[in-house]
Amino acid sequence: MLIPVPYPSHVAFVCPHGNLAIPDLPWVPRVPPLALQRMASFRAMFTVVSRTAYAATLTRYLPNVATSANLIPEDINLLEIRVMNDINAVVAGGPPYHIHPLLPHIGAGIHLWGGRMGRMAFGGPGGFAVCCPLADYGALIDLLMTHPVGVALPGGNWPQIFNMVNGVPHTFPHIGVSFMTKHLSFWSRASNSPIRLPILDKVVYNTFIRPNRVPRWVDYVPYVTQLNADRVIVSERPGQRSITLSEMERQLFNWANPVPNSWVR
Repeated sequence: MLIPVPYPSHVAFVCPHGNLAIPDLPWVPRVPPLALQRMASFRAMFTVVSRTAYAATLTRYLPNVATSANLIPEDINLLEIRVMNDINAVVAGGPPYHIHPLLPHIGAGIHLWGGRMGRMAFGGPGGFAVCCPLADYGALIDLLMTHPVGVALPGGNWPQIFNMVNGVPHTFPHIGVSFMTKHLSFWSRASNSPIRLPILDKVVYNTFIRPNRVPRWVDYVPYVTQLNADRVIVSERPGQRSITLSEMERQLFNWANPVPNSWVR
């Protein structure tokens, strides 16, 4: 459901629980910069990564940042741009993806971008290499890149993808729906990707679907389906260029972020 101006203060209460209710924003056909208003999470994750075997990832993506205290809001967007450049380089070379030397940097870089809620993936025995095994991560990328064009979830390769991200035993331990959809979304934005997928994190879920609850994998396909229905409505308007799910999701996240004179969580 697209809600016209004036937007209610609690958007998720407009629809029954489980349904998507989003403000009808002045949509732009691009992925805007992330509006990072609070630096604590980014800085904490920088520190976590700096103490692991993935410290070289920080040098690759943020070479001018000596310590977490030196981070500025624009660094989150520089990180995103550089990770996306590496993703496009990997995808352009084709499979097998798991042997590409950039893959460990990309995986850790996406987790760094996601903030401190992803720190558990670095903290267990074996660290991030165990939580994000390269062979499985490469297989996941292959499933995304070979998804049939135009086939909506839960069709195409989604059952196999879903089994990897939510199966038993868990292929990616300590990486839940919020962070795994970050990985799926980043890779789906590759230049020749056949599908675009949005992130489903707690900010989006609590603001637009259901307050005071953690998103689960069962929520993802309905979220993608409903967001895509709204995307089609927006894209078919006279004078409006077509936009993608990831472009809509970023604008929703930025709108929900706590900024002066906006809705406050």
